[in-house]
Amino acid sequence: MLMENTRTLLLNNAINHANCDLAVLFTAIVDLLESDPSIVESTTMHILMRNVQGNKDHQLQFNNTVVSKIPMDDIINWAGTNRGAFSVLRLVELKDTDKRDELVSQLKQKDVNSFQQSAGRDKLLEFLNSS
Repeated sequence: MLMENTRTLLLNNAINHANCDLAVLFTAIVDLLESDPSIVESTTMHILMRNVQGNKDHQLQFNNTVVSKIPMDDIINWAGTNRGAFSVLRLVELKDTDKRDELVSQLKQKDVNSFQQSAGRDKLLEFLNSS
């Protein structure tokens, strides 16, 4: 986990200070998520994803990279954790995200309400119930 945290912090710094196309950095983040889907719950990955998904200039490109490379089942499983649920929420809140409708549909079919109670789950449920 220490190595993943170090990589995540390095990627966060690179994104914050980059003045070029960030596609390679987004791919590196997604590669980390692919190699260990549970890393979405780590503090450093949560900070990194929140920074990227919260940036209006980069969020669509990043979200599309995530949904194109990460299996849908893994993304759905993220919703079962607090920080993962926030990341999933940021994927579905942006209407232009590829596969958004499919993701929303699968989340509605999954009993998100049965997931462990957390602030992330509650926010995701609120969004799903209003859409």
